[in-house]
Amino acid sequence: MSKFSNILEELPNQISLVREKFSIPAYAAAVVYQDEVVFAQGQGTRTVGRTEPVDEHSLFALASISKSTAAACLGILVDEGRLAWDDPVRKYLPEFALQDNFATQEISIRDLLIHNSGLPSESGGTIWYGSTLQRSEVLQRLRFLKPERGFRTGYAYQNVTFLAAGEVIAAVSGKSWDDFVRERIFSPLGMRRTVTSLPELMRMDNVTSPHALINDQVKTIAYRSHDNIGPAAAVNSSVWDWAQYIRMHLNSGEFNGERILSPDRVSELWSAQTTIPIKTGSRLPEMLFPNFNAYGMGWFLRDYRGEKLVYHSGGVDGMRTLMVLLPRKKFGMALFTNLEPGYGLYPLKYWLLDQFLGFKDTPGPELWFQQFEEFQAKQRKPIEVQLLPQGIQAGLQFPLEAYCGIYQNPLVGNVELCGLDDGIHMSFEVNPVFSARLTPLQGNTFLIRWDDDFIPDGYLTFELDQQSKPGSIVFNQPRLIDVDFAELLLKRKS
Repeated sequence: MSKFSNILEELPNQISLVREKFSIPAYAAAVVYQDEVVFAQGQGTRTVGRTEPVDEHSLFALASISKSTAAACLGILVDEGRLAWDDPVRKYLPEFALQDNFATQEISIRDLLIHNSGLPSESGGTIWYGSTLQRSEVLQRLRFLKPERGFRTGYAYQNVTFLAAGEVIAAVSGKSWDDFVRERIFSPLGMRRTVTSLPELMRMDNVTSPHALINDQVKTIAYRSHDNIGPAAAVNSSVWDWAQYIRMHLNSGEFNGERILSPDRVSELWSAQTTIPIKTGSRLPEMLFPNFNAYGMGWFLRDYRGEKLVYHSGGVDGMRTLMVLLPRKKFGMALFTNLEPGYGLYPLKYWLLDQFLGFKDTPGPELWFQQFEEFQAKQRKPIEVQLLPQGIQAGLQFPLEAYCGIYQNPLVGNVELCGLDDGIHMSFEVNPVFSARLTPLQGNTFLIRWDDDFIPDGYLTFELDQQSKPGSIVFNQPRLIDVDFAELLLKRKS
């Protein structure tokens, strides 16, 4: 343990080094070993430009780490005999539907948790991101999402299936996912500062602000609500609270003598369900490549230096988080930051793993900082060079007013385009965040400059209808972490 004590003594210096190198305002970390929290600390400021101390109780948005809570809640219901992993979803949500009728009939509770739905990655982000829709309304619109492959034929990461998992929890238990996870997991674990909605978070103290790298500057951005996607991304917590959650899982579902989940359920959550292709051609050192790569139920699984690694990362606007567990060693960590992108998580992750496992050839922060700089360089690259379609004829084909009107897509409802003196204003009916100024460029193509400067500029092109008039809109827009505008084809309504 003395060797491990030396690691923990050096850890604050490592956090400080990484935080400063990557310009991260707030960085918090916790380490669990043998059912004890052996380290918990925060550094920096909660909001850039202010003096707001960060500690182990500072709150961060956990983003997709939330997904593991849906799996744990369902595991509790399986333990109680109230459902089975392979029950059809429609047994509990009769109105649930996907565009693929076979998938609609066959999709099970298990399938909701393992990213094999056949939908494109992060499908449905245009429905829920920044929208006024409630969870049931988001769920109802999933039937309009076009699959890209056959059901159960491959891996593609999803948020909306975890929303459905949360609604199954509500249907079976009679309580919302929020209430169920609080009563059955957070409260027994003493996680008093862990909440599942933005209004709850805004009533708390010691809350970190989200930040993003915009025009080479670290800027504070607005908190985005993820309440309508529920267990896919809505948990907010501190590293101290989350260390208790890690303790419970590492202890096979038991916490301070109280059984939360059975060992069988924890084992099932950490068993490979969907294989994930191993990427090749990367410049990363060989030791960082896994021999197996898979998704369990709410958890990623891979090997590292001969050990099974169980983990999940999280990313929402202005926040990046990571939890990593070595089950056989009873070792785990939680790393929370409030800056997008999240390259600063990885130097500390691998330093801690290697120090604990006794390896000395850990890649330094420079490896990840190089990727961080490449990200910055891509941001600086003019949008016209990145995205402008080739072969577009100079000059608009029609007067501005010919492009104005109401356009529609069943995923997002109405999108209104209104003329301005030198452009067009675009607004989405149920997604207030998608408000932009359209500047004419060439042919029937316009530059999109979003009112929210967190969203990068893009393009859209009007396609002509049978009367050779603007009849539909195709987006050529850089994706956000959870939003792919390629799923939208807007057709003219009026």
